[in-house]
Amino acid sequence: MIKDVNFDHNIITISSNKPIYVNENKTIRETVDIFLKFDIRRLPVVGKKRKLVGIVTVTDIINAFLTGKNFDKKISSIMSHPIFCYQNEKIKDVIKKFKFSKKGGFPVTDKNKKLVGIVTEHDIIDFLKQENIEIPIKKIMTKKPFFLKPMNFFDSLILVSRTGYRKFPVVEDNKIIGILTARQCLGLLKNANFSRKNINFNLRDVIIKNVPIFSDSDSISKLIDYTREYKVGGGLVIENNMLKGIVTERDILEKIII
Repeated sequence: MIKDVNFDHNIITISSNKPIYVNENKTIRETVDIFLKFDIRRLPVVGKKRKLVGIVTVTDIINAFLTGKNFDKKISSIMSHPIFCYQNEKIKDVIKKFKFSKKGGFPVTDKNKKLVGIVTEHDIIDFLKQENIEIPIKKIMTKKPFFLKPMNFFDSLILVSRTGYRKFPVVEDNKIIGILTARQCLGLLKNANFSRKNINFNLRDVIIKNVPIFSDSDSISKLIDYTREYKVGGGLVIENNMLKGIVTERDILEKIII
């Protein structure tokens, strides 16, 4: 659907060359602080000489909380094996990697696996900024998306963990009332000092109410402009205050034809 774009450049040309990362000896608690300070969803984990050894995500932290992990343990105890790309890989090949893995970002390394950058879905979408893509959002949006109802925050954490989604519309009486994000959950856990007894509250009291809203007739180019200007990963598609769909950078990426 999105085609005739030159993706033959090396991935390092669009990657962040000052990646935020965490050392493998840092604790889970210290890693949470890095996530929140830089408002990011994933962190490469490095060892000596900044060699890539793992990856950790916001969802990994939430899972650690739900399974009763000691947050003073090293982050290496919950990191996973990283999917990464080399700095000289072509953008088109990395797009295929995005589609296959369903991941939102990859560490970028040199030939010795030293971390030199990070590339995200947002970087790929930003690359499309000069393309005039007048395809309507309804062609790419996820219809009837998974959503939450006002519920106990702890119960919502279980759903965040199980689905692995990054953002959740919250609906009450068939009307959209806000959105919950995985990164927001991390901040709420930090504020609760990672104690279950301190998170006995309803989602209704903490959801983000000012969320990006689109019409299904809006163009993909309008969505791209918005995500670039406000540094968000997508928005809700609403009609008469009712949820019709959700549209994300991943939805755009999936429609790129290589």
